[in-house]
Amino acid sequence: MLDKNMTLGFKVHDSTHIYNSVVNTMKAAGIRIVPPNSSKWNILWTGICKPEVLKDASKYQKINHFPNSFQLGRKDLMWKNIQRASRMFQGGSNEYAFCPKTYIFPDDYRKFCIDREASGYKHMYILKPSASSCGKGIKVVGQKT
Repeated sequence: MLDKNMTLGFKVHDSTHIYNSVVNTMKAAGIRIVPPNSSKWNILWTGICKPEVLKDASKYQKINHFPNSFQLGRKDLMWKNIQRASRMFQGGSNEYAFCPKTYIFPDDYRKFCIDREASGYKHMYILKPSASSCGKGIKVVGQKT
């Protein structure tokens, strides 16, 4: 149990962009910012985390990413992992049907065009860059005009 006089601390790794929403949320929760070189943190906001950082962390220290988490966070890689799991575990049920049809460009561009034409251009598609975040570069493609 934590002593009520102890303050929780968080730090943002020097290679990571400082998001005001993260900083403001931490401050509102009473969690103070600690210097970048401090080891007295409870929350580390970072990008891709090296295994050594996790190895050296105590049970009271939490990190917003873990090694290879981009395999889930990047939509193109997540789709590839779902497809691979679907092929590996294709039993009687279709447990992977929750994921919508996905095309990864440029490899799937021809299939996308064929499927779009076959549907009579009725469907809408969300185009998302593979390694982007915060809604950057997202476009919606609708009916052909």
